[in-house]
Amino acid sequence: MLSVMIEGESLLNDGVAILFYEIFEEIITGGDSSGSGDLAVEVVKKFFVIAVGGPIFGKQIGRASCRERV
Repeated sequence: MLSVMIEGESLLNDGVAILFYEIFEEIITGGDSSGSGDLAVEVVKKFFVIAVGGPIFGKQIGRASCRERV
């Protein structure tokens, strides 16, 4: 039980590090070349894509890989 908790905490830390890296990279580079011009909007979009889209994508991949094949 303790090992599962430690592994989960480690994965959470890795995910947060990737999220912050992507956001800070967006801030430093000034956003992509989409031409919107509003850096705050681009950072919020990236946050939601990574923070919300990542777990949803991971859950779907996990379900697909764990599905029993007949």
